[in-house]
Parts: sequence; structure tokens; C-alpha cells
Amino acid sequence: MKVSRSSLLAELNSKVCDIRFVRKTSNPNKPPTRRMICCNDMTLLNSYNGRTVLNFLPTNNPPRYNTANNNNIITWDIFMQNWRTISCDNVDLIQSWSEKDFWDVFREQYSVMSADEKIFFMNS
Repeated sequence: MKVSRSSLLAELNSKVCDIRFVRKTSNPNKPPTRRMICCNDMTLLNSYNGRTVLNFLPTNNPPRYNTANNNNIITWDIFMQNWRTISCDNVDLIQSWSEKDFWDVFREQYSVMSADEKIFFMNS
């Protein structure tokens, strides 16, 4: 379902989200959209599992621009294990999980994926 920037930000701040968004730059070898498992829930990200399993690294550097003015969100990409900026001009929220539910899904579904399977997922 399509969501606004404010709705997605509220969801990301308390849950892990599976989203699909339109890429900022097109590439003829990639689909126009990208899928991402992401989170801004600092309790989850700063937990032992967040630091060790998701390799979360907090940042001390604020963005160099106002993300709200550009309709962007900066979020932790769980597969790429880094901060990513996404455009909220056209974003779908596919699913979201609470912390406990996420770790169950992650253990059963995502942690067993190969690198190629993760790339396929991100391009789906």
C-alpha cells in the first residue's frame, strides 16, 4: 500500500519494514524499483543482535540537507547493512514487523538467503 513520508517514518521508528520504492536513478540493467528491509527503531538497532547480526553502526553526522524538504528518509538497510536515503515520492509499505516478530522472520527467512537471493529480493 502506498504511504506518505510521515506514515512511513512513524512505522520505521517503531518497526522493521519491507518497502518498495522507485529508484532515484534509472539503470537499464536493473528494474525501476528497489525493495528493502529497513528500520529506524533505535532500540532494535542498538541491541546486541542489532549490533552483531545487522552490523548496525550509529552515525554522528546529520544529513547535509533537510530530508523532509526533499521528501526523503534516511534508514538502515538490513541487507546492505548501511544507511540509505530513499525517496518517498512513490513508496509502498509491503509489510512491517515488531521487534520480536522480525527476529523470528529474519531467522527463518532472511538469514538463510545467499547473496544472489538477497539481490534478487532487492530487485523484485
